Amino acid sequence: MGSAVFEVSETKHQTRQFGFPEWFFLDPKSGNLKTNIDPEGYKIIKRTGVAAMPILSNNSDQEFHAEGVGKVLNDSKKSTALIQKLTQQCLKYHFKEM
Repeated sequence: MGSAVFEVSETKHQTRQFGFPEWFFLDPKSGNLKTNIDPEGYKIIKRTGVAAMPILSNNSDQEFHAEGVGKVLNDSKKSTALIQKLTQQCLKYHFKEM
């Protein structure tokens, strides 16, 4: 399950709450997007109206792996596919940004 960081931003006229869950991952072998959206965390975000902005992580099995990023950066087709998949997931789950 991915971890989440929450932040509150206050201005003179409004308060905004943001959630930064670690739910998107780059597969170190292929550079493809892997998702691990925590169903309970997602329910809380939807119920409370927190603006979710998931983190795209290089973390795989509790370790940092840079290989996936290299595969994406060195292959324009993989880069385009990753952007399309991220966009689809953000729209599907109503995430605010990434």
